[in-house]
Amino acid sequence: MDLGNNRFSEKIPAWIAEDLPQLIVLILRSNKFSGSIPWDICKLKYLRILDLSLNDISGTIPQCLNNFTAMADKADSSTDLFEGFYSVFKEHNNYRYIGDYVDSAMVAWKGREYKFGKNLGLLKIIDLSSNNLIGKLPTEITSLLGLVVLNVSKNNLIGEIPQTIGQLKQLESFDMSRNRFSGEIPSSMSELQFLSYLVLSYNNLSGKIPTSTQLQSFNANDFIGNQTLCGPPLTQKCPGEETPNQSLPTENGSTEDDEDNRDEFKKWFYVGAGIGFAVGFWGICSSLILKRSWRHAYFLLLDNMKDWLYVTMAVNKARFWRMFQRQE
Repeated sequence: MDLGNNRFSEKIPAWIAEDLPQLIVLILRSNKFSGSIPWDICKLKYLRILDLSLNDISGTIPQCLNNFTAMADKADSSTDLFEGFYSVFKEHNNYRYIGDYVDSAMVAWKGREYKFGKNLGLLKIIDLSSNNLIGKLPTEITSLLGLVVLNVSKNNLIGEIPQTIGQLKQLESFDMSRNRFSGEIPSSMSELQFLSYLVLSYNNLSGKIPTSTQLQSFNANDFIGNQTLCGPPLTQKCPGEETPNQSLPTENGSTEDDEDNRDEFKKWFYVGAGIGFAVGFWGICSSLILKRSWRHAYFLLLDNMKDWLYVTMAVNKARFWRMFQRQE
């Protein structure tokens, strides 16, 4: 049943589960459905695709989604359910004949919409994105071991990611962005070997991103918007993992440590020079002031030096003047 992209409103009718118990695909995306998800929908145990995205649905996610036993089965029995072509009876002008019908539907797959036909039965999808859902993500959903796509993005969900999320070994696409999830990313998520599309951005997640080849292969943008989340592929280091700042080379080839050492040497050089000058100056001045004989000898030395300089300059001046006159 694909009723997507219409203008249906009000609540999702509960009679769907009563009158169509063998329903395999239920697509109600891009409508105006409101109210909460009816618990009766959990009676659709053969359901493989549930798409309620892009509506105005509120309330919590039912905890009975583990009743979707077809999604809980990891074995692929799609060939028994989807042959691609179905023979159906048609009636025209009182004549009955057999025609062909091809199963096809638009399905959100890894952030984009694709039209699936014959391979529609290979998918096991729960898409509840772009609604007004509140509360926690039920842990019962992790018992759907055959689930391939889980999208609960753009809601108001809170709480932690279920610790048993690693049980969904077949999961290839997981989007829980733009909610209010908190706590650490479960370490079991590193066990999702088929996961090729993961978006956890814009939540309140914290702690270190679990280390695995799978998780570190994603882009940092898939984790942004979580202020206290750290570790690769994010550039933000976790507490205790900060590495000491390495010395960077300056323009002349020296390092910052060398520059720091030079600055330290200059500082102590000037301090030492100042102290030495003060000690020497006051040592000499105090000795001249206190000892009269030294003071007389000092000033006599200055007088002699003055006379020697005067005589030397006078003699050199006269000699230069005579040489100048001879040249004329």
